[in-house]
Amino acid sequence: MKKKILGALAALSLFSLAGCQSSQAEEHLKIGVVGDASADIWEEVADKVADQGVDLEVVTFSDYVQPNRALADGDIDLNAFQHLAFLKEYVEDSGDDFVPVGYTAISPTFVFAVEGIDSPEDIPEGASVAIPNTVTNAERSFLALQDLGLLELDPEAGSAPTVDDIEEVKHGLEIVELDPQQVARALGDTDLAIIGSQQTVDADYDPQDAIYNDVEDSDREVDPLKKNAIVTLRDRQDDPAILKVVDAYQSDDISQLVVDVTADLVAWEEGDDPIGDFDRALEEDR
Repeated sequence: MKKKILGALAALSLFSLAGCQSSQAEEHLKIGVVGDASADIWEEVADKVADQGVDLEVVTFSDYVQPNRALADGDIDLNAFQHLAFLKEYVEDSGDDFVPVGYTAISPTFVFAVEGIDSPEDIPEGASVAIPNTVTNAERSFLALQDLGLLELDPEAGSAPTVDDIEEVKHGLEIVELDPQQVARALGDTDLAIIGSQQTVDADYDPQDAIYNDVEDSDREVDPLKKNAIVTLRDRQDDPAILKVVDAYQSDDISQLVVDVTADLVAWEEGDDPIGDFDRALEEDR
């Protein structure tokens, strides 16, 4: 996986240099991201917008709390690490007025297993599974476990179940809730680990080794709130420099890079309205 990332980045860098035009970067922006693979892609975006008068500095965080705090404190200008459901929960809890200004990717949730468990049918009685303990990530884990026949959820829970919606745990399954950054490392101590695409890449796991993912192996449609996005302050949603960053990320070459070096799927399409989607989701809870 790491060789694949380096090769794709090298190819894109050569392409970027070949088409580079000399211009002076005039506006400085900082974007917060999580994980090395994401940071590498955003460095390529920074190269693209430098020719458009934007000096984009990529700030890498090691957890999923600091990027929103840094945005609220004014330490960064935008971030790109979270899906809309996570953002919605944060905004409702904090009162910070953040909005998504552009979609980035859909991150599948993967189920990885220890050696000897090669398919869902091989999961033994009394198996243990590590899942993330954040609400918006745990809900996808619960849905995945239901798809695998290991849980029964309250049908009224829809696409956002919580631990309280578990009606039955089947086959003696033991659920171990951990910080999202610890889940991948828990595999071996547990029989199964349920992780997102970013953790998959950072842990140097091959997505093809997963015994299940909730985009390709599920009959359920992807919840729009699970789309990842570029996020900034609401009063900066029309900032020309920020919109240049969005456009650069959604360019064809960066789109291909996202597919090549991550386990993600491109989430944007023409006519997207991420702010409208987000505001409607907020309004539903009021």
